Amino acid sequence: MNNLKQKTFRAFAWDFTGKLADQGIGFFISIILARLLAPEEFGLLAMVSVVIALASVFIDSGLSTALIQRKELSEAHYGSVFWFNITIGGLLTILFFLLSGVISDFYNRPELKLIMQVLSLSFIIDSFARVQFAWLVKQLKFGVITKARIVALIISGSLGVTLAFTGFGVWALVFQNLTAAVITN
Repeated sequence: MNNLKQKTFRAFAWDFTGKLADQGIGFFISIILARLLAPEEFGLLAMVSVVIALASVFIDSGLSTALIQRKELSEAHYGSVFWFNITIGGLLTILFFLLSGVISDFYNRPELKLIMQVLSLSFIIDSFARVQFAWLVKQLKFGVITKARIVALIISGSLGVTLAFTGFGVWALVFQNLTAAVITN
């Protein structure tokens, strides 16, 4: 029982530290990007991000949470959820790639089409790590999760700042988001 308390406390400490680091590093990078990019560029990304965030709910439909909560699990459970997530992530990538023109027409912003097409890759990228993330949470290995997030945030933030500084505009934000997803996964 004492070992479980220690693991739980360590998990809580890592999770808390990770959230503080995410907020601190993210805030610092955002300040730099806000000085380098125009508000319109942030607005373009926000338009696409709203649509993608709403659709991301469907990637695993709560199955990863079920993996965390279920007491007895087999490799078949993990495998089934993994392939379900990949399938849904792939379908959402294709769907949003195809709907990018409709979405850009809705906002009356033609430049959103290519941004949406590129960011639609985040669905398939995110779907690859959902089961592994659930396994890490179930094992209370928040240290691994926190370290991956911090490394991803620093590298993707550095890339975003570098691209913004060299004049890539909204694409600095797009590639920052995709790079963070790839590195975290």
